[in-house]
Amino acid sequence: MYMKHGAFYLVRKRKWERLDSDYQGALLANARLVGGSGKSGMPKLEQQVVDSNPCTGIRRHTEKKCDRYITDAEFSAIYASSSDCMRCIFEMCYLTGQRISDVLAIRLADISATGIAFEPQKNGAKLIVGMSPDLEDLLARVKPLPRRVRGLTLFCARSGGKPVSYETMKQAFKAACEKAKVPGAIIHDLRAKSLTDTDKQGNDAQKLGGHTDAKMTQRHLRLREIDIAQPPALPKKSL
Repeated sequence: MYMKHGAFYLVRKRKWERLDSDYQGALLANARLVGGSGKSGMPKLEQQVVDSNPCTGIRRHTEKKCDRYITDAEFSAIYASSSDCMRCIFEMCYLTGQRISDVLAIRLADISATGIAFEPQKNGAKLIVGMSPDLEDLLARVKPLPRRVRGLTLFCARSGGKPVSYETMKQAFKAACEKAKVPGAIIHDLRAKSLTDTDKQGNDAQKLGGHTDAKMTQRHLRLREIDIAQPPALPKKSL
């Protein structure tokens, strides 16, 4: 079982099968596929490897949904605590609002005067994030970054020209948060901040996020915003 693109996958015969986005759910799905029933039927039961489904009666563990919103001050602190390469990647995640894996997979051929073309690995819906002055400035800073071999992707490792890995970025973000003293933030909060800020600025967060369902977009927005309620004023004392 491997983690990729923010979810857990079962790899069999070089084929990746998505299990679940949270760990406990993935373990349950993995047990169903390997030891009992699942999306691919009941292979182990059919082969008489097991006598019954070991997952029968197991209740799924529920996890608290993430509602962390990275403030502008926190983002600046994380940015300042990162290397030049990671600064550019974090900024690209924010400016495009795309998933981590899709940002790391940006090819030089995907960039044009119109914008940056994406084909999310999760749903395959093609999307172009329009070029903006901020994106133009970022791209101008990315291309001169030192690398021994010029790769096909925008973000390459310093040696070999291979794309920067998800794990490398994840650990770099964690280290930057610790250095900046920003607790409780995870790498996926960058996308949440991007979509939330896009919505605040009056733009279409659902279109930027590539969601076909508006409820999915709301999961990124609503849980990460805290309403500020104004208290009443004390009645003026009579003179």
